[in-house]
Amino acid sequence: MDKNWINSFSVEYWEIVNKLLINVSILDASSWEELTKCVWLIDTWATWCVISNVLAQKLWLISVWINVVCWVSWPYNAPTYSLKLKLPNNFITNTLLVTWWPLEIQQIDFLIGMDVLSNWDFSITTKDWKTFVSFVTPHQATIDFVKEYSPKNITYKKLAEEKEKRKNWNNNRKKKGKRKK
Repeated sequence: MDKNWINSFSVEYWEIVNKLLINVSILDASSWEELTKCVWLIDTWATWCVISNVLAQKLWLISVWINVVCWVSWPYNAPTYSLKLKLPNNFITNTLLVTWWPLEIQQIDFLIGMDVLSNWDFSITTKDWKTFVSFVTPHQATIDFVKEYSPKNITYKKLAEEKEKRKNWNNNRKKKGKRKK
């Protein structure tokens, strides 16, 4: 695969966090002009990307679509906007369709949902009391922690190592233990 088409970025937090917030720039989808900087939240439960009403009005965004959104039990028509994001490491997304949602209640400007996340590979790890999030697109490899770290695989690896150690120890003992006649 041509490495020029691979986009990636990582964010490190200096503590274990329960909200993954990332500083981004919002770009106009057609002109690529930077409109503003904001914070977005990674939300794997969200079906699509959403933007706060306050931010949409502040940027004078023009709706390109009306999305029917169901909240609790009542549907309503929500404006949808076309944007690009500039992420860390100068990673610029493809054009995103972003729907209005009342995020002001949660003090969040922008929420990234599975419509975008499903096109990226990403991992969240915590080690040494820090959280590390890493993204890449297009998909590069299947990451399977179960396959890598399952007790079955670890047991077989340990047994093989122990067998090799015993074999080497026995061979060394036999060499040292030979008597001279």
